[in-house]
Amino acid sequence: MADVASETLYGSRRQQIMASGHASCHDSPPPFHAQFVEIAVDCETGQIRVERSVNVIELGRAINPQLASGQVEGAIAMGLGFALSEELLLDEHGQVRNPAFVDYKVFSCLDMPAMTTILVEDHEPTGPFGAKS
Repeated sequence: MADVASETLYGSRRQQIMASGHASCHDSPPPFHAQFVEIAVDCETGQIRVERSVNVIELGRAINPQLASGQVEGAIAMGLGFALSEELLLDEHGQVRNPAFVDYKVFSCLDMPAMTTILVEDHEPTGPFGAKS
């Protein structure tokens, strides 16, 4: 390895060493997620507001619980935005009518409901470090 590193840095070709890798386990089952929401509907306008969300994810072993919760909650924020506030408007010529964030309502932290995320951990023997893939 020392010779390879030395040749890479000081040799006549001086090329960067690059590598990539991928691992997958076809035996490890996927995580499962259940979500329960409490909504309020304005009967006059039909507008929906999500008041509260409880998310339960069974993921094997949570290697980084804070990151796992953040991934779940971030995905929910994106889904709520797509469903409730975001819309790309096109005119009759196919031109975007709302090309700026002033006109395109992105779901923000101010729009998020009260959220509880519960990670259900159980060692998965076929997954990496007991996690599901």
